[in-house]
Amino acid sequence: MYIDYLPDPQAASMIGMVKAGSNIIVARIFSKLYGFAGLRCGYVIAQPSKIKDLMKYGVGHMSISAPTVTAAIAGYQEKDFLKDALKKTLASKEFLYSVLTKEGVA
Repeated sequence: MYIDYLPDPQAASMIGMVKAGSNIIVARIFSKLYGFAGLRCGYVIAQPSKIKDLMKYGVGHMSISAPTVTAAIAGYQEKDFLKDALKKTLASKEFLYSVLTKEGVA
């Protein structure tokens, strides 16, 4: 699920469950809304023991390039861009649905 596209992302977040001690992994990637699909940048939030287990499958801690980290931080902070991108994406979705409905596909 791309949490950024939900009407109330905070209500759907499971980060509170991690904080409460649940053994789940919350993963977040900077792609769709941020326009960073090619950067392959993201993070996980989990219990420390689960993070340690995941580290076995990576090249190393923070094994991504400095330009990728810099771009992700800058993108995360661009609230106006993100709001505009979300607005345009949702408008495109509504347009597509209306055309499909009109054509009898949906």
